[in-house]
Amino acid sequence: MNGLLNFAGKYKFLSYFSCLLSGLSAVTAIFPFWYIWNILSCVIFSENKELIPGYAWQSVMYAVISILIYIAGLLCSHTAAFRIADNIRRKISSLPHELIDSIESYIAHIMPDSYYALFSSFGLACLLFRSDWRLALVSIAPMILGFVIMAMTARGGNMTKSIAEHHKALSMMSKETNEYVKVIITSGSSTQSTFSFRRFTNAVRNYEAWSVSYAKERRVPMICYTVAVNSAILFLIAVGVGISRSGVSQEFMKNFMLAVITAPLISVRITRTLRLREYHIKAYASLRQINAVLNRKEGY
Repeated sequence: MNGLLNFAGKYKFLSYFSCLLSGLSAVTAIFPFWYIWNILSCVIFSENKELIPGYAWQSVMYAVISILIYIAGLLCSHTAAFRIADNIRRKISSLPHELIDSIESYIAHIMPDSYYALFSSFGLACLLFRSDWRLALVSIAPMILGFVIMAMTARGGNMTKSIAEHHKALSMMSKETNEYVKVIITSGSSTQSTFSFRRFTNAVRNYEAWSVSYAKERRVPMICYTVAVNSAILFLIAVGVGISRSGVSQEFMKNFMLAVITAPLISVRITRTLRLREYHIKAYASLRQINAVLNRKEGY
């Protein structure tokens, strides 16, 4: 991705800085959940209730700090993204707008969000392991199962190939749309308009066929993955019932509450990370097309 960031020029460091700020925001956002867990423990077990107001204000404070850090990261990423998109348009004016928009969106949103999801998942997992390693393993097990399912479906470069085919079909449809509009405006020949419309409709049908085929191919794996990553609560309940047969301590109940609060958050972050991977592949495909155009221009 360094080749893409080189288009940012002196603003290149803002992209890295935005990722750093996003990770820091994710870690800061974990503290409110810690204080909420402490508040619930005080209420349920009727202990240290005088600490509840302090926990509440600290939770709000860390939430606000996290939001402010995240906004600062977005400002950095958007500044770099706009600079990159502007420089690409100046060097290659013939590129489709969809291609440049995907690059701009990747730098402005996808990169920071990826680091946010990664740091957030890691921080929540560390919090769980700090409280009870058994519950932490149970909470993470469904995510590992989801990763295995996705890895099996994406092996052999199938995902990369599918994204490349999607880019090709989308670019062809965009190209034929522009050609058809040009023919209608500049040409008075009905025969030429008919041929141009036929190519346009064929491009749309090809894109439709690819989309339907891809959706059918990914349907069963996505169902299995969704069920797996969202079953952490079921795993926790099963293990909690098993452990409670031999008696339950107050400490275990507190840790179990923490696992119930954080496990769904980890699954959401992991799901977000995997979905963002598709945008990573699209960005790499767009970068390859940009480099191909630049190489052709240099060759001439």
